[in-house]
Amino acid sequence: MARFHSRSGSITRGAVSRAWLLVPAVLVLLPVSMSQEDTMASASAAGEVDLAAASAPAAAERYADWEARMHAAAPAAAVRREQVADGIRLLADAVSDATPNTEEQLAEQLAAMRWHGEQLALQPADTTYADYADAGHAHAAFAHAAMLLGALPEVPGGVTEALTRAADAVDARPLAAQGPAVRTFFRRAAAAVAAARGP
Repeated sequence: MARFHSRSGSITRGAVSRAWLLVPAVLVLLPVSMSQEDTMASASAAGEVDLAAASAPAAAERYADWEARMHAAAPAAAVRREQVADGIRLLADAVSDATPNTEEQLAEQLAAMRWHGEQLALQPADTTYADYADAGHAHAAFAHAAMLLGALPEVPGGVTEALTRAADAVDARPLAAQGPAVRTFFRRAAAAVAAARGP
């Protein structure tokens, strides 16, 4: 039985091709009569609020927007390693925002997920098997994400299992050729993030 090694442990899967290579706010009380814009401007002038940060979309929204653009691409189109790295980073941010007081075990899962995503943003040291190593990093990041998303509040039962199956669809082939499987995982992860946010 082959094992996908991750930063936080190992993930067991069925036997795969030998070609598979894994690399290793301050709350400001202001008069009720002030408008929201006046409140934000006054607080910013006092050095208490970063207007750019306050107006930035939430992590879940950023991920949802990114995933919608990703999904709009041709289903069979190739995926780029940098593209997948961006998706993993945005998804990890959304999970982190949804669970600010994450217990230690889940915090380790989140750190491992981020680490695998970061490897996809780096130039590979060995280009011979880089495409296979990229698939291994994507699979490992997705498997960690499945555990994290299943633990989010308001998410229905069975999410971890469904996302794990979607992660396992990324197999021992070059990552670039697995666009449909990658897009499917990100789409199902987006549904889980939306469920966690509630109506």
